[in-house]
Amino acid sequence: VKITPQIQQWYDSLKLKPINNFRHDLFSGFIIAQIYNKIYPNFELRSFINSTSVELAIQNWERILQLQNKMDIQTSLTEQKIQKVVNNEDEKTLFDLFIELFQLSSKQSVKEFNIQQNTLTKKYVPIQTIKLNISAQKEPQITKQIQQYPEGIPAFCRGSYVNSRKLITHMSEACQNAISSIPDIREFIEMIDPRTDFCFPFPQLIWKLPPQYCIPVCEKLLENLQIELIIDALMFDFTQFYDFAKIIVHSAVAVNQIVSQTQIFDQTTDFLIKVLSQMKQKSEDVVYMIYTDVIIAKLLPELPLINFSLVHFFKICLVCVNLTPAVFQQLIQLSLFNLKQNQKAVGENRLRFEILIAFTVLSQESGKYKEQIARSCIKYALHGELLRDQEKYAALDLMARCFCLNPNMFHEFEFQYFRIINVLVNKLHLEENIMHDFEQILQISFKNELELEFMFDNLQQLNYEQVLFIIKQLNKLELATGAHNLKLISQQLETKLITDLELPPCHFYIGITATLRRQANNIDTLSKQFSNNPVKHMEHLKQFNEAMQNNEQLNLLLENIITFLKSNLDYLPSVFCLLGGQNLQTDIILSYYAQNSIDMNQFLNKPNNMVSIENEGETYYKLKSELPAKMYENILTIFNKQNLEKITPLLIIYLSSLDLDISVCNLLIQFSVINNSQAQYLYALIGEELFSLTLSENRLFSESIIDLVMLILVQMNQQKQLLDNNDDIRTTLQALLDCCFGYQRKELDHEKKHNLQDNCIKLMNQLKQDVGIRVILVDMFEKMDYETYGNDHLEKLISEIAGDV
Repeated sequence: VKITPQIQQWYDSLKLKPINNFRHDLFSGFIIAQIYNKIYPNFELRSFINSTSVELAIQNWERILQLQNKMDIQTSLTEQKIQKVVNNEDEKTLFDLFIELFQLSSKQSVKEFNIQQNTLTKKYVPIQTIKLNISAQKEPQITKQIQQYPEGIPAFCRGSYVNSRKLITHMSEACQNAISSIPDIREFIEMIDPRTDFCFPFPQLIWKLPPQYCIPVCEKLLENLQIELIIDALMFDFTQFYDFAKIIVHSAVAVNQIVSQTQIFDQTTDFLIKVLSQMKQKSEDVVYMIYTDVIIAKLLPELPLINFSLVHFFKICLVCVNLTPAVFQQLIQLSLFNLKQNQKAVGENRLRFEILIAFTVLSQESGKYKEQIARSCIKYALHGELLRDQEKYAALDLMARCFCLNPNMFHEFEFQYFRIINVLVNKLHLEENIMHDFEQILQISFKNELELEFMFDNLQQLNYEQVLFIIKQLNKLELATGAHNLKLISQQLETKLITDLELPPCHFYIGITATLRRQANNIDTLSKQFSNNPVKHMEHLKQFNEAMQNNEQLNLLLENIITFLKSNLDYLPSVFCLLGGQNLQTDIILSYYAQNSIDMNQFLNKPNNMVSIENEGETYYKLKSELPAKMYENILTIFNKQNLEKITPLLIIYLSSLDLDISVCNLLIQFSVINNSQAQYLYALIGEELFSLTLSENRLFSESIIDLVMLILVQMNQQKQLLDNNDDIRTTLQALLDCCFGYQRKELDHEKKHNLQDNCIKLMNQLKQDVGIRVILVDMFEKMDYETYGNDHLEKLISEIAGDV
């Protein structure tokens, strides 16, 4: 096709979709309608559909003719010519109309134009002509020879080609610069085939980067992209949004799957929203076509939403269109189809709830469409009691989120919400005929008084996550709505969790934490409620100790309790009321000091000594804490088996997961009396770190750590655990001697060092009662290099341990 440059420049100025094939691209009439709209802004585009269907093409052309007559636009278009176009009988008709529109727009005349036969069906050679020797790809002198235009490209399409190359070149440069900005990973550039544009394989390259560089590379990519250049290119050809968005989104997906950081989704989404928002200011029609022809038609089918956040995807869509009921249903159906392709093992109802929950999160974050989304989503959960159990929890979650968006809805759908909970916590499920035939009657009476009876006799069948979920949901809605029925049911459930002896220990501790949050400011009520039933506490203690050994859920719960206590010191009295059956004021003061890492040396009144405590025929060993003497005496009077064993496992589980430091050791020593079983448990958790790494590194050394080592060794010795491996005990004892008697510990002052050495001597006297350990100690003394030690206390140690040998 030979067209004068003036027509070419005119069409480029309209910034519409490039025309690659006149017969194919102009067949549907959609581009012709867009040209009419550019010339006559009142020419409405909403009723036109871009499709290759003959029926839709006829509708488009008839609509063009109808609007043309209505607006009194003078062209040669008639119904007869429309038939020729849709039947492919006369190609010249399209060009006649095209030239007429040019003349109407520019007020210029065209001398002539020609249509060459077979030009439109000619097969063009590849876009780039490259001379590249594969064996010499990495040589710097190799160059690519690229023609300015592909051979045989029509002059009419050259503007579109240059525009698309501009965007692709910019994307490739931005991707390459993102890698080049980090010197340690520049060599990864060589992994990209130099014959291709760098931007297209960029998401695959992310998978090969070291994890620590993934986020910086993607952030650098977003910084390098020029929004104005991108917008100009997309306004000229909106179909390029597909390649542009695909590169960015798939790069974000790769980063998230490697390092599990969703922050890159926020940054990527914000960038795309910024581009679309600025484009929308220039032309809403272009952004709408990006939504229909690119995002929905091409990008969504290729993007696994299971790997990309649903919330972020909906944010991008709702920049392009308003959330009408039709758009809402369209996004649900298309997203559901997408998820089903990648999550075939998950039920359709469960996936639909995930989509609806994403809408509620979007509304909560943006503050838009709150009532509209709440009312549209909640109808999917009104009969959640008919679903499978796991889907019931999803329905409850969705309803709670809807109530938080619009609290006034709770009283409207209160009955349906409690009916699902009733089915979960009671053994007797409601019959289907009751739920349907008499629902209106029950609903009316329910508003006046609580009609559903909550027996809570099915709690034993619910696991830790399910009970915790129900508790959190009720508390969340209680704060959001202030409903009396919610408060009543929440209190009944919490009381049931605490008082029912048949429930597992984890349920007991869920009830405790929930009650603490509710009654935190009413300590007297808590003390009266839980101090009169010591048998219950002992029974739960037995279950708790059995469950503690191999129960990850319980360990997680206990960590949460202690974490909660450390950040909410005002709750400590309540915790001791519940766990100990009495208000242990001295323990509370002690825990306050320990939790806040207060320097105990300022309270030094007595030197540290190992103290033995007899209780119920068992011997416990306790190192005196550096506290005032009166407080220390009070602590000794209340430290008994019942009180300590309730709180010690909580601290051991939580603190043993941290890096050992002075504050951790202080907590373990001052907070607990470590018995045999607890010493074994602690030794299994932190033995390697405590007995090897910590004792050999100055930066981790402290007097408290040595105290903890010796305390554990005393208890372990009673169970003969130390003799399992002579090499291990020899290494441990040698490290202990080096720490207590070696010259390298210059950071300890003279008095502290002597106290530490006295404690070590007492420990060795305990350990030497075992013949095997005594033999090891004597052998160590014989091989010892005394030049690295040499002090009075070492002589005292040797004389007491091996003096008679």
